[in-house]
Amino acid sequence: VPVNGFLSQGANLGGGHWRLTPAQHAGLTVSVPDNGAFTLTVVATATELANATTASSTQPLAVTVTNVNPTATLVN
Repeated sequence: VPVNGFLSQGANLGGGHWRLTPAQHAGLTVSVPDNGAFTLTVVATATELANATTASSTQPLAVTVTNVNPTATLVN
């Protein structure tokens, strides 16, 4: 996550690194300043319960943020 951004859930480990549990994936959002592009590096790790061996997969995820002007609704 860019230095000026944050996730709606998870633990901020510093340096742009975050740790999430599987339960925190649903509804996850990333917040960053207006208009920009960056790449998230996603690492998924599975652990075998029987012997604690792990396997990981890493993939880049390109993100583009485009600001949308807010709109107002008049309520009487």
